[in-house]
Amino acid sequence: MFKYFGILLFIIVSPSINATNLLEIYNQALRFNPTYLTSAANQAVAHDQIALVRAGLLPTLTATGSFQYFNHHGDNSQNFNNQNQNFGFGLTLNQTLIDFSKLRVLDSTKSTAIAAQLKTLAAQQDLITQVANAYFDVALAQITLKLDIQKSDDQKKLYQQAVKQYLAGQTTRTSKTDAEAAYATTAAIITQDQTNLTQKLSVLQQMSGNSAKKVAEAKAALPILRLDSLDKWLDKARQQNLEIKANQYFLQAARENISAKRAGHLPTLGVNVAFNSNKTMYQSATINNMNNVVSKDISAGATLSFPIFSGGSVVAQTREAEDSYIVTYQEGRGVLEKILNQTRQAYTTINNSVRLLKSLQTSIILQRQALADTIVSYHAGIQTMQDVLTAQDKLYAEQQKYYLQTYAYLNAILVLKQAAGVLQDHDISLINAWLN
Repeated sequence: MFKYFGILLFIIVSPSINATNLLEIYNQALRFNPTYLTSAANQAVAHDQIALVRAGLLPTLTATGSFQYFNHHGDNSQNFNNQNQNFGFGLTLNQTLIDFSKLRVLDSTKSTAIAAQLKTLAAQQDLITQVANAYFDVALAQITLKLDIQKSDDQKKLYQQAVKQYLAGQTTRTSKTDAEAAYATTAAIITQDQTNLTQKLSVLQQMSGNSAKKVAEAKAALPILRLDSLDKWLDKARQQNLEIKANQYFLQAARENISAKRAGHLPTLGVNVAFNSNKTMYQSATINNMNNVVSKDISAGATLSFPIFSGGSVVAQTREAEDSYIVTYQEGRGVLEKILNQTRQAYTTINNSVRLLKSLQTSIILQRQALADTIVSYHAGIQTMQDVLTAQDKLYAEQQKYYLQTYAYLNAILVLKQAAGVLQDHDISLINAWLN
């Protein structure tokens, strides 16, 4: 269920540069991001492996052909001439009937292919959250720069007023100096803000290939996401998270690989059928006519192999497969704990954001009023310039906290859905609709 709350925006609008929207950057990242494209390529490789392994269980048909020519002449004392021509053709069919090792390898390969597919889907979800997080970092850098520019403009006015009042003997030198120092400090901070914005844009470009100069910022109203209980979200994560499911298939593949190695002790059975046809044509000095001899034969057989001793390789390979299974199992446990922790953190952030954003809205209103009252008191000689600057710092600090919490809220929505395994492309479209 969604409910809307208002956002107080204290932003100077940047002219001339159009903002690049989040959906556009994400779509470009799908075609550019090397991590995601590598995962998709690995999925294709894993699928190809199934055909390669299955080929070892399918029949093989081999055709052969031969031709021989023989011509023997007698010497001066012998007057004869023999000629022979032989044409041969054969077909051989081989079929594995029983090979438990290859069957288990095929099962393991299929499980690995499913895991690779899930990993690709998980990589796509990672791309959504990573692109969105980088996009939000740029938006925050833009807002921070705008807030500091606005703060600098306000401090410039205070400094100019302080100079006039000092020259008129209406204020102290300290007030003028404090205003000048604050203005100079903010000017230096703006330079840092510009550098930070450039760096954040560079990170976004490296991730997506999009050379955006400006991004869209949050609208004046965002929906509040009403969540089910934390236990339900944790259950969703355990059952539906793509990384967890991928590791379950990797674990299944490791288990089947153990069976494949153990099957090295088991017998194998194969059959073969062969057909051969030969035609021999010969002519000798005593027989003028060409004679033909044609022979055809069909053979069939079965081969039953019993492995007796292989130098201990089967035992060693089985032990290695068992150790690999333990590694995969422990890695899966680590992934599970990581995902559950992400679920808890994102859930807490979303729930706390509703309270914090409302509290910060109220605080911003109060700080604005406090700043206005302090300025009036300053002109009345009751408070100092330092009091005005302190009130100003508090106002802009609250505004900065507000925007940090706003984008933390948006990011947490995506992270929570990713942890639950339900994050899809339309979710980034939804977030994009919440931006200007």
